[in-house]
Amino acid sequence: MQQPSWSEFLKYWLVFGFKSFGGPGAQIAMLQRDLVEKRGWLTAEDFAAALSFVSILPGPEAHQLATFIGRKKFGVAGGVVAGGLFLIPSFLLIIFLTFGYLRVGAATNIDTQLEGLRAGVVGVIAFTVWRLSKSIAWSSMPVFIVAITLLLGVFTSLSVVGIVLVVLALSFLNTRRLPSERLNGFGLARKPLLIALSVFVASIAIVSFDERLVSIAVLFTQAALITFGGAYSVMPFVFDQAVNEMGWLTSQQMLDGLVLGEATPGPLIMVNAFVGYIAGSGFWGASVATWFTFVPSFFLVFIFAPVFESIAHNQRVRAILTLLSSMVVGLIATLALDVMRQLPAADVVTTVLVAALTLTLLIVRRIPILAALCVSVVSYTLLTAI
Repeated sequence: MQQPSWSEFLKYWLVFGFKSFGGPGAQIAMLQRDLVEKRGWLTAEDFAAALSFVSILPGPEAHQLATFIGRKKFGVAGGVVAGGLFLIPSFLLIIFLTFGYLRVGAATNIDTQLEGLRAGVVGVIAFTVWRLSKSIAWSSMPVFIVAITLLLGVFTSLSVVGIVLVVLALSFLNTRRLPSERLNGFGLARKPLLIALSVFVASIAIVSFDERLVSIAVLFTQAALITFGGAYSVMPFVFDQAVNEMGWLTSQQMLDGLVLGEATPGPLIMVNAFVGYIAGSGFWGASVATWFTFVPSFFLVFIFAPVFESIAHNQRVRAILTLLSSMVVGLIATLALDVMRQLPAADVVTTVLVAALTLTLLIVRRIPILAALCVSVVSYTLLTAI
């Protein structure tokens, strides 16, 4: 495992912030290809363990994965740099696009191109599943966990947090006879916890002069802390609260915001900045929404990472992490199936063809993910025109 220099580290995350299109599935695949296969900054086992760790935290998992990797390489400063540079390009682009959207009106119809992008993302998600599955030591129990995760995700209304709890319970039962050790690291978690509480109280005090900004802060803090499974699980909660409960946006505006989020790099959950911009005070509303979405994400990694690292080499814990890695494979596969289920019947065949083409290009030709997504948009457009 190689240790990058600070200049290499900074350059990578700055570039990654601008090229990370395609949502969390594509971003996780990019990180694995870049940091495990190309640069050797992490081993496949370390990457799988890190992904297992962030999968049991609420909030945007791709952003938390970047923060955790940065912390592993250069401590707290590395985590802040990696997480911050992942966000900044996306935030600036969303602000610019939202400003134009409100002045020009609804964007030109780009439904076909967006559907092509989504078809490509299905292929990227399948590629992520393929890559992650290679790092797992497969046996009957991991296969069982993948099957249970798929069954619960596809055929029940159980939330992602419910699935995580079921898999955790099964994992603890399955590993109960393995030797274990006392949990350590809680002392190291105390300082970041106190800092996090102080930052939250200070942040609320700063925006307390404006009732709307306080409402935005409370909403997106809730979204950050109570939703598991990344951006795709956060969106329904934000949609319901911002449109149905608060009345800040119309349904059409929220859907337009999702289009902008899909069309920009960085975390898909950055669409929260679009909501904040429209809901209150333009730039300041967007800034408050972004701050209260991602600061909890940062601190959850810094609070729980010491505990995770102190037990990561425990035999029982490593067995549980293997099963959680299997769960992640199942969850990501469920995500691809959910995308497919939401498509009109007439679009399924085209989407499957484009997704298969994207997957083939990534596995066989090993082209960059961004290039594969561009091919998917062109291919989808041509197929629908026939």
